[in-house]
Amino acid sequence: FRLCNNKIIAHSEKVVDNLKFSGFKNRVIFTPHINYEVSSNFNLSNVGTEIKHTFQKGFIYFLFFGNILPSKGIFDLLSTIEKIDFNNLRAKIIIAGKDRLNNIKNYPKYKEISKKSFLILRHINDDEMKYLFSKSNYVLLPYKDISQSGVLEMAINFRKPILSSGIKYFKDKFHEYPSFGEILSTDDSNSFAKEIE
Repeated sequence: FRLCNNKIIAHSEKVVDNLKFSGFKNRVIFTPHINYEVSSNFNLSNVGTEIKHTFQKGFIYFLFFGNILPSKGIFDLLSTIEKIDFNNLRAKIIIAGKDRLNNIKNYPKYKEISKKSFLILRHINDDEMKYLFSKSNYVLLPYKDISQSGVLEMAINFRKPILSSGIKYFKDKFHEYPSFGEILSTDDSNSFAKEIE
């Protein structure tokens, strides 16, 4: 960033502070995420076949949505999926989003994870995103670190209960609005698995 001649737009004060700390001298434009409302209507013809076939009656669906990154607690979720016996369980886990770093495909137990969950590891268009949020029952946010979360706001917009890690951002939001979701020990795979079960 120090060598970058461009202006940077940041969505959190934490990013602005990190840029300044790392020696970035140019202008940083701060524009926070705003509260927004997204129509829940979607065009089914724009929803991929694999997404349409993911949902079946009689199951409870947990959605992890967004870029697949370690900071979003993806490894905690994957180790939790390993611990769950889905054979007699009505729960299904969906992981949807870009995995640019191949965090999931390089995971040591990738084959087991791919059999136990629905993996949609690619760009998700707006209609697919709306479909996924509309059809899912819960949104999983096992994040390790965050400044602001569009996924949190999307879950709230679609009125989906959130199961999240105990990082300060989520604790503050759920303290203010307890109906949004519940804090779990997402870094303890046994405990996280029991909560999902």
